[in-house]
Amino acid sequence: MDNASITLLSLLAVGALLTLLFIFFVKKDMINPKYDERQKTINLQGNTLGFVITYFLAFVYILLFRLDFFEISGQFVATSFMFIPITVQICHNILKGGLFAINVSRKTYHILFFILGMTGFMMLALNIYHMSLEPAPLANFFSASGIGQGFLMAGLCLSVSLAYAYRIYLDKKEIR
Repeated sequence: MDNASITLLSLLAVGALLTLLFIFFVKKDMINPKYDERQKTINLQGNTLGFVITYFLAFVYILLFRLDFFEISGQFVATSFMFIPITVQICHNILKGGLFAINVSRKTYHILFFILGMTGFMMLALNIYHMSLEPAPLANFFSASGIGQGFLMAGLCLSVSLAYAYRIYLDKKEIR
């Protein structure tokens, strides 16, 4: 087994362990969350924003494929189509205060976003380590053999966690 396979398997094992720990600590309220009208409006705006970003990404990728600017693998495109709009939607809902259900404890959200942030840091560290083992030209970053997909996922995990940390800061600032 090469280093990339070992790294991927260890990351999957740690992610599975963290997921099991989260499921163990989750309350029943998380399964059926309740939102007020303001939160429902914010969530609808976030859904619309994610939908618009999906069309924007389609336009950008079609343009990049037509121009043959650089090699982008289909796997990278599929990953970004799936996760960038979802991440933008979640960040929008967090920053506007619409993500947090009325009947769910904040401790549950703290645990969830802490695990997400740690996963992002681990992915970032492993990608940097992998990049130091096998330096590749920047042109191969988005290709099928490149590690651009790992950096994309690490950045998305970290952006959601940072949005949550900023929301906590704003909430504490409002209380004072």
